[in-house]
Amino acid sequence: ISCSVDGEYTITVGTFTATGNFTAEEFVAIDVGILAADTYDVVVNYIENENYNAETETASLTIEKATPEIILVVDTTEILENATLLVGIPLATGDFVTINGVNVELVDYMGLGEYAEYNIGILKAGTYNFTAVYAGDKNLTAANETITFTVDKLPSNLVVTVENTTYGTDPIMIVTLDNKENVIVNFVFDDEIEQAGIIKNGSVSGEIVGMAAGDHKVVVTYGGSDIYEAETQTAYYTIDKAPINIEVVVDDVVYPSPITVTVKADVAGTYTVKLGTTTEER
Repeated sequence: ISCSVDGEYTITVGTFTATGNFTAEEFVAIDVGILAADTYDVVVNYIENENYNAETETASLTIEKATPEIILVVDTTEILENATLLVGIPLATGDFVTINGVNVELVDYMGLGEYAEYNIGILKAGTYNFTAVYAGDKNLTAANETITFTVDKLPSNLVVTVENTTYGTDPIMIVTLDNKENVIVNFVFDDEIEQAGIIKNGSVSGEIVGMAAGDHKVVVTYGGSDIYEAETQTAYYTIDKAPINIEVVVDDVVYPSPITVTVKADVAGTYTVKLGTTTEER
């Protein structure tokens, strides 16, 4: 407010009224507080004194409705946890907010606005979308806000171990994973032999039979579940050749009697016996 004459003035805006002394030609700012959305008459009265008559000046003030800020927060996105959607609307005075078609009561939060809690329930793996719709009130327009979040499956933590061994001793394979239910896994040995197995209580162990000496691998695949991710792991192992125990017995003879060579071995197969310049396979 500015005026051309020093003196006492009364300012009225809606239900707000203030009186003060003003200096000519200087602008004075008057804080009338937060007003609700509406149209107001602003009335300024110059109070009569010995030199000047009373004077009144009016103006019109319109306060439009504001677009509300809708704050959406989910307290957890962990699978199998019970989740709650928190909705905050500063400056709101309405009774409820609609979340995915369900009306949820709004309650005052320390005079700063209103908030609501919407129970989502136990989370499963997948993508969730929630839209909060506020119908508006005397000061705020209607508005809506959407939150999208994803709940991930738990890692399976599949582990496959096979110890190296020697031919004749079958290698032992141990498979573990976090899923403690009875689950089916798929085994592929050396990219050729495929078979399925069951893991109970999160672990299984067993011998790998029928493998020749050499380098081998086994690929184990778990297809996952509603809770656990699918996963594939590969283990490499070696079966060393086994040693052969050979015993050779040659009896002394008197010339020209024939010589007998006796060979004893713990592995069946073809053996070459060389005596002087004579070689024979048996």
